[in-house]
Amino acid sequence: MKNTIWLVSVAVCLAWQLESQILHVPESYNSINEAISSASHGDTILVNQGVYFENISFEGKNIVLTSYYLYTRDFEDIQHTVINGSLAENPDTASCVMFYSGEDSTAVLEGFTITQGTGTKWVDPQFPSYTWRSGGGIFIFQSSPTVINNLIINNDVSDESEVDGASGGGICTYGGNPFICNNLVWKNTARYGAGVVIDYSGCTFKNNLVAWNIGGSAYGGGGFWMIGNGAAPILLENNTIVNNEAVENGLGGAMYLWSTQLTVRNNIIWGNIQSAGGQIYMRSGAFADVTYSDVEGGMEGDGNIDVDPLFNDSIFMLKLDSPCIDKGNPDTEFNDPEDPANPGFARWPGLGTIRNDMGAYGGQGCLNLGIDLVGVYERPANGELNQFNVQLSPNPFSNKLILSYQLDEPARVSITFFDNNGRRTGDLSFDHKQKGSFLIDLTTIVNKAQQWQPGIYYCNIAIGDDCFINKLIKNR
Repeated sequence: MKNTIWLVSVAVCLAWQLESQILHVPESYNSINEAISSASHGDTILVNQGVYFENISFEGKNIVLTSYYLYTRDFEDIQHTVINGSLAENPDTASCVMFYSGEDSTAVLEGFTITQGTGTKWVDPQFPSYTWRSGGGIFIFQSSPTVINNLIINNDVSDESEVDGASGGGICTYGGNPFICNNLVWKNTARYGAGVVIDYSGCTFKNNLVAWNIGGSAYGGGGFWMIGNGAAPILLENNTIVNNEAVENGLGGAMYLWSTQLTVRNNIIWGNIQSAGGQIYMRSGAFADVTYSDVEGGMEGDGNIDVDPLFNDSIFMLKLDSPCIDKGNPDTEFNDPEDPANPGFARWPGLGTIRNDMGAYGGQGCLNLGIDLVGVYERPANGELNQFNVQLSPNPFSNKLILSYQLDEPARVSITFFDNNGRRTGDLSFDHKQKGSFLIDLTTIVNKAQQWQPGIYYCNIAIGDDCFINKLIKNR
């Protein structure tokens, strides 16, 4: 999707290329670290698909480190370009990616799966008698990088040996002001702040999906744990924060805030679990200015609601009748991108009109890493057997495409097609009143020449409350 964030990252990359170089991994350099050591400010390191068992440090260099996702916008380049931090030579620097030498916003990390990191040991500058281990996936210390379009998954910071605490399974930032946008922070664990820790730091955190992170047994915080503030403000905008858990006696399944002031707008905060109290726990004068957000259990603030967001699928996209559609901040600066083929209406993954949708799929940077997420989210698709026997054939196809499925009971069925840039190319819906087996000829839809050029497409099939996503290839 050519959203604002993509255009910014591409523009930065192309501008730098005029006076810098592109370093290719593994074609020219055997490892990412080797390429970083050879790089200079403004260079781009372009990493091909593969699993890289490394613990990356940017070494104070303001460079772009990216997979081919920067160019292809294909989620497979994220899913299959992996930085795996599980084989760290030094257990004290075992984060997958580290920024600790004053890198600024032109240091960019984009387009990777970041996994199996266990954190970095660091001395607290404000309280030097304390030492922490933090940031399993990404550790940011007194730096302000740009972190966009990554899958940060299955990192664990639970080792408290020789430290006073273990935090930030997915991300930890201390003392900087990073820009973190359009990432999936998923299934990470830590003793506190399982998903994200913001520690005496500024941060702009937009259009991220923070889900299924589990921890908080030490100090709480399933999704987020925050303490204090840095020189810059903390902004959480258009994120979906769901199904995180603060275990044992942990508080703040979504957020644990300690003496922190922050702005929270246009978010969905739902289904998070804690031992007591609400999903957002505040202590020692903490204050969250929450507006235009769907918060389970309710929250005072302009435009806030407390209604089931009606998620459509396991990546928490919204159903067409979701109460979160067109309910974000109405100011035009927060509008969803407009669909050029349907003026006045949002471009997918936004829904409804161009007014902001609450959650990660709304706003200018709305999350669209790709919808071919089967391997990550363990969902049946691509012709695999499921309870509805959903199949699309042939695949690859040219001019003819047939959908088959089976219903054991009456159900509503909707079918939506998208191209590789997230643009709708066709849709159908049916209200079946009976059970049975069905064959749907989709040939008329896929023969619309202007919309269906050869390439990659995705078919989202919703049957009742279940959703299946199939990747298709159209030949000439």
